[in-house]
Amino acid sequence: MKKTELEAVNILLARVNEATISSLNDKTLDSNYDAATALTILRQTTSETQILGVYVNKEKQTLSPDVDGYISLPTNCLNITSTRKDNYRNLVEKGNIEKGVRLYDLDCNTYHFDSSIEVEITFELPFSELPAAVQNYIVMQSAITFTLELRGDKARLPYTESQLQQARAALDKTKLSNSRPNILCDAPDMIGRYNRYRMR
Repeated sequence: MKKTELEAVNILLARVNEATISSLNDKTLDSNYDAATALTILRQTTSETQILGVYVNKEKQTLSPDVDGYISLPTNCLNITSTRKDNYRNLVEKGNIEKGVRLYDLDCNTYHFDSSIEVEITFELPFSELPAAVQNYIVMQSAITFTLELRGDKARLPYTESQLQQARAALDKTKLSNSRPNILCDAPDMIGRYNRYRMR
């Protein structure tokens, strides 16, 4: 079942026998250290899980340079790779939120691009937008981290290693089932990505 951030935070709080909360507003978090810590850990784990890609947060896009030759990227970009169409060029995102994040060509050591380029972007999505299988794994991993942060006692961990592995397996299965190559797609490109995933 899908969860909201509030529901996930309350699961973490309940695992350490702390009172649940009714809101994630600033007033509540400022006065409740445990809730604030739970939310921080939940969001950190959400980001870390998505960095590897969870199929739903990957999009293929064609990016075009501006009049100065720069290609700006959204601040929630976690990773970016060029596609087969652009020979899998060695590209990365560089910069910061304050000054802006831009596409950078590591092969040519430049921010400047002369033409559009097709890329696959891994985005960081809000917890509430993720599939249930992804949310479940994130909540389990967060609960373990949260319990150790507050109690420092492995004997009190809310989930066993076996349960976490099962959640990870369910996540991987969901990812794989949504990454299978389709003969109607660009077969060489899709099969190459499928094989790279299987070797992870």
